[in-house]
Amino acid sequence: MPVVAALRALTAAALLCAMPLTLAAGEPVEVLNLTTFRGTSGDTTWPPAVRPTVPPILVGEQLYGATAVGLFVLPDYPAQYQVPTDFSEAFPELTRSGLYSGGPLVHDPESGRFYGVGLATSVLSRGPGLLYRTESDGGVAEKVADLNQPNGVLLIQGRTLYGLDRTPDGEGQLFALDLDDARASPRIVHTFSAELSEFPQHLNGLIAGDDGLLYGLIAYQRGIPYMPGTPSAPDTPTGALYRLDPEQPGSFEIVHTFTLAEGELPWRYCNSTRCYSSHEDDVLAWPVVGPDGYLYGTTSVANCKAKGIFDNPANAQYMMTLPLCAGRLEAKSFPERYLGPPPYYDGGILYGAVYRVRPDGSDFTLLHLFSGDDGVLPRGPLAVGADGNIYGTTLSGGQSGVPQSADYDPAAPGTPARSYGGTLYRIDPRAIDVRDGTVLESGFEFLYSFVGTIGGFPTGLTAGSDGRLYGANNSGGEEYINGAGKLVKGNGTVFQVNLDPSAPRARVTVTTSPVDIDQGETATVIWTSQHTLNCVASGGYEGDGWSGPRAPVGDWTVSPPKAELYYYTLTCENALTGGQIANRAVLSVGGADRTKDGNSVEYGNGSGGGLGPFLLAGLALLLGRRRGLS
Repeated sequence: MPVVAALRALTAAALLCAMPLTLAAGEPVEVLNLTTFRGTSGDTTWPPAVRPTVPPILVGEQLYGATAVGLFVLPDYPAQYQVPTDFSEAFPELTRSGLYSGGPLVHDPESGRFYGVGLATSVLSRGPGLLYRTESDGGVAEKVADLNQPNGVLLIQGRTLYGLDRTPDGEGQLFALDLDDARASPRIVHTFSAELSEFPQHLNGLIAGDDGLLYGLIAYQRGIPYMPGTPSAPDTPTGALYRLDPEQPGSFEIVHTFTLAEGELPWRYCNSTRCYSSHEDDVLAWPVVGPDGYLYGTTSVANCKAKGIFDNPANAQYMMTLPLCAGRLEAKSFPERYLGPPPYYDGGILYGAVYRVRPDGSDFTLLHLFSGDDGVLPRGPLAVGADGNIYGTTLSGGQSGVPQSADYDPAAPGTPARSYGGTLYRIDPRAIDVRDGTVLESGFEFLYSFVGTIGGFPTGLTAGSDGRLYGANNSGGEEYINGAGKLVKGNGTVFQVNLDPSAPRARVTVTTSPVDIDQGETATVIWTSQHTLNCVASGGYEGDGWSGPRAPVGDWTVSPPKAELYYYTLTCENALTGGQIANRAVLSVGGADRTKDGNSVEYGNGSGGGLGPFLLAGLALLLGRRRGLS
């Protein structure tokens, strides 16, 4: 039929429209939602998982990561996650509301085990903590050692595991564990002297350099903006980049001290009675070694609190959340509760910055200052892609519409509204041009805004051996039906960044045309797929003939009887890599509201490849494969 043929052409065009926001100057990337976490209660189908604070790691063809309530395992394609370790069962003496970790799991390739750090969460404080390990499938978690207040950061170098803890006196410590000695206890390699700064110290990310040294970041807690005694001079020290040889005592060296003019590093504010908590303060700053030998990293607002107008700490308006942390300069509501005019912050780097520096501390340069539209609060692990570029995420900021361009004007009529879900960006080291301290070309490129069903508030990236990048969003995702039959919001996501969208990849696309109809009218469900086998349709309504085996490409006419939303899902086998992929279309009958994905088009109508919140046909086969039945 000519109409169907035309619609198929529109479907192909929609796939192009669904590509993520990119600048014309660089190669595009593709961001794909792999799964949405479904909380801790009210759902009897999927296991509990909620709000990851760190990205997962890829081992083989499986992703392994942690949320507050347990470890999760997920294939490297859209699918349901599993939770082989429930923290409340494995460590009941520590888990009140969950375990927090500030760094990804690490994998010991020799034993196949995973290691992680947990810090018990409570209203009043953080602690105690523990170092734990699991078997190769992420299950059978056991405590290796008690820790005090670890920040969650681990790394493996050779046959030694390194991590960061905090003494009861508030001093940071680097500990080491011999992986070949099952009975070994962690030993202290270095204690960070309190004399490094007049301010309290908070350890951030730690990496191994190409030279065999360890490089890390320390935040100096100068105080809450506008609080009495908080210094605000531009030369106020806000943190440090250090290096040390863990095999050589006394090798610790500060290679660069950050100032307020260069930005801050994250820290959590606690007084004698409580910690002022927000998830932004849980995500650490990390350095990364670029392919050019420089260290790259980011600075931003250190803590998402500012002094309010009241002087009584018992008053809820004594400590206010910075609007900057949501990508805004001004308070969305009750601006009169803030001390002083917008932006209620006393530092010069409002939205954050990207820097580079040589490993010896020389040639420090602020390459890029974020604007809000390209990101706010850059934090989390950075990753070097297979293309040689450096990739990172911001916790907030971004755009929900068209990509930025040279003539972009946020004040112009019709300009898309700012999104606050965070961004994906990259730095091309080959494009950087710095002459006499002046940045002529930063190499910075804004790539993607996290909005809609992909989730929001990304917590950094890890590089997979498959050439892709992987990350987690702390909130949002696809809606789903809980055990009470209610449609509820997602609780965070895992996403994949494909650096080469032009490479062959299996796809499934389902659309409806039109997308909204009145009762009694008809619509056409149209689907296309690439590199797929054994496609199965599910959803729709009883008696419409939609469910069942389907050809790789086709169309089907439907006329739902009631005024509500109808979901049409197609699940296929991936002919290239195995496993399952799926896509969903939504049809609104009688004016039922439809969830929007502000990045491109309505989810399922051209967005391509995502696994819808109603996993229907093909799930039993998928679970069978994941349990080793194939």
